[in-house]
Amino acid sequence: MKSLHRAILLVVFLLLLLPITVFSAQPTSRGVPLPPGAVARLGSLDFLHAEAVSCLALTPDGQTIVAGCSSGEIRLWSLTPDKEHRQLLGHKEEVRALAVTPDGKRVISASLDRSVRFWELATGKALQTVTVHDDGIEAMALSPDGAWLATGSRDETLRVWRVAGGEPIRTIKENARGIATLLFARDNRTLLAGCWDNSIRLWDIQQGKLLQQWKGHDDYVEALAFAPEGKTLASGSKDGTIRLWDYATGKTRSTLITGQQRIWALCFSTDGATLFAGGDGEVSGRSARKASLVFWDCKTGKARHHLGVHVGYRARDAGQSDFKSPFRAVSSLVLSREGKTLISAGADGRIHLWDAENATDLKPGAGHQGNITALAFSPGSKLLASASADGTARLWDPASGKQLHRLAGHGGGCQALQFAPSGKELFTGAEDGQVRVWDPATGKLIRSWQTPHAAIRALLLTPDGQTLITAGGGNERALRLWQASTGKDKGTLQHSLGEILSLGLSPDGKMLVALHQRDGLLRGELGKDGVALAESDLVLGEIVTATFSPVDPLVLAMAHSSRTVFLWNPWTGKVEREFVEDVPSALALHPSPEGRTLASGDRDGAVRLWEVNTGKVRRIFKGHLRAVKALAFADNGRWLASGSADHSVLVWDRFAMVDGTGAQGTAPDLARAWEALASAEGVKGYNAMCLLVSSEAAAVALLEKHVVPVPKLTVERLNRLLTALDARTFKERERASRELAALGRLVEKPLRELLQKNPPLEVKRRVEDLLQKMSGVGPGENWTRLSRAIEVLERIGTPRALDLLRKIAEGGPAPPTTEARATLKRLQPRAEEGHP
Repeated sequence: MKSLHRAILLVVFLLLLLPITVFSAQPTSRGVPLPPGAVARLGSLDFLHAEAVSCLALTPDGQTIVAGCSSGEIRLWSLTPDKEHRQLLGHKEEVRALAVTPDGKRVISASLDRSVRFWELATGKALQTVTVHDDGIEAMALSPDGAWLATGSRDETLRVWRVAGGEPIRTIKENARGIATLLFARDNRTLLAGCWDNSIRLWDIQQGKLLQQWKGHDDYVEALAFAPEGKTLASGSKDGTIRLWDYATGKTRSTLITGQQRIWALCFSTDGATLFAGGDGEVSGRSARKASLVFWDCKTGKARHHLGVHVGYRARDAGQSDFKSPFRAVSSLVLSREGKTLISAGADGRIHLWDAENATDLKPGAGHQGNITALAFSPGSKLLASASADGTARLWDPASGKQLHRLAGHGGGCQALQFAPSGKELFTGAEDGQVRVWDPATGKLIRSWQTPHAAIRALLLTPDGQTLITAGGGNERALRLWQASTGKDKGTLQHSLGEILSLGLSPDGKMLVALHQRDGLLRGELGKDGVALAESDLVLGEIVTATFSPVDPLVLAMAHSSRTVFLWNPWTGKVEREFVEDVPSALALHPSPEGRTLASGDRDGAVRLWEVNTGKVRRIFKGHLRAVKALAFADNGRWLASGSADHSVLVWDRFAMVDGTGAQGTAPDLARAWEALASAEGVKGYNAMCLLVSSEAAAVALLEKHVVPVPKLTVERLNRLLTALDARTFKERERASRELAALGRLVEKPLRELLQKNPPLEVKRRVEDLLQKMSGVGPGENWTRLSRAIEVLERIGTPRALDLLRKIAEGGPAPPTTEARATLKRLQPRAEEGHP
């Protein structure tokens, strides 16, 4: 009996644990789940951070990488597959140094926020925070036995700590302008400091006594490393050289001229035969001397491997933070305990694992290894193509996130791509000036040709797929036309602007617009005799990106450096509407296929959906670690793909429920949603739309009760309604007000004329109230609700929904009637194919 009771208790206990077990077993990518609203991630966020990685440490068991970032964040990455990583949050500025105690129980971090923090490795719990320096901490070192800690600061002091107590016990005043790096010798009491006065200083920490001072470098000493035998010290400097010193005598044995702009990190192989050096290199240079990670043969002094990794961005000129040039920077190097794996981190925020012998990437990661620069869905949206600064394009299954083909061969970053209208060819353009044409089904190259462009920044196919237009980088002042089927040169379009960033074409194929970031826009009319270009006199400040509306050949959408999105008419040069909500400057814009929603990809990594009719933000999707630089809507308008500087692509369901509401709304939920459709708040109205879309049959039934076509307005009916405002009964006056409100701006002019006739006081009050509702920017609340209802019906697309759309389309002349007719026209091909 006791055994039975024990068994029952065990079963109950396991059942109680079941929800927890199921939750913790949810599939993630190293603890990075899909964000709300996303259906797939293309590529991986493994070993990637939102900001540059400034320092690394490895746990004694070799299973966990600790990374400190410029944002102040610390991340712990497990090398065991599918094990979640952990974040250590607390520092307010860049983490400059990390150490793990020899017992593997604690992590110690030092930051520019002047603090040293002690963390429990197993739980990520902050154990202690101490602030003793008067300025940011630049360097930290832990003695080999784990008993002593040293920190060096911009305040020109060294502090020596006893780790057991977590308190500094000695302060050493340095007159070296600053300390860049620290390293303990094997005796656990000699501390080496690489200084800003170009020297290396050796201190006895027990006595606080300066033992030696070595000079030889021409700039800051940024990195120090001992060879395994302990007799050779390597130092790396901002002067781009590495010096090998005899530790016993302090004399230079040899100097390695690296060709790198700056040496940030050094590390010896376990046998001492190889010295790994990380620093700054140039992206544009293909020479081995431009690499950022170099494997040096210590016997010959020659480089064995050159790796150009960790691409970051910095201002070209001081004070010009908006104009950044790429550079390669390796900030930290760590060798695994067995000596087979080299771990590097740098300016791009990514951690790489290398075979320490042959320099192969051990964990290249899924997907792109550079910024996503362009995205395009194939006709029918069964494929998604992405282009990247890593020089490749890739083809994906957007539903599953599976990579289908990797398209390699360009000699520089891939900047632009577009599917042919048939979907049977994919065109790509890159920094090597080449156009390549691929077969999307097989991923094989069909043809290619070299253009005169120094680099291709944008390409555009005409609607008939016959002509390809390319725009180059640098100071080129010409667009080039090519026969798409052969690559034959069809002519050059000269202009006076500099580098063109993007090209746009109106839906009717008659208007071409080319965008320059600072100098403005080019407008051109496409015709049989070529293209006539005219420069726009529109001055809106720095333009970041532009795209045509898919349904209106007159309106172009642009993002502006003043954090404003414009709808602009290229034919008249007038701004039709401004979206002025304070958001980070958009780097990418893309309209939904039906033109009601404009998506913006922003510097803060968010994707924002804007309602074109009202200029309000509908939804904000958050999931990227860095700026969103590319966007594309699927043909059905439901999926939106976003590509980021975090090297990944997210596919979003823009009608997904993300506010915690169930997929199917109850009757009270739907009733509230109907009221919310009229809301002036874009988010509130859009959440109501998403709930209705998810409820389909119940939503259509609800809309059938409430939605009526815009009445056909005759002179007789208008006069009757205006007269009824002064009717004898309150009920008649209220009915007339409601009907006039439903007519919206169709009756604005007659109401103003009535007001000028000095009507009775109550009539005057009612007219003023009606005009007040019409005075806001955009449509009135009734038309807003009807427009949103039409969008819901289009998204549901069932036969019953189509019947209601047909009724709305029979209404009087008004925007909702026109919108319903356009919706039915778009849905007709889908209905004929049997896919409503």
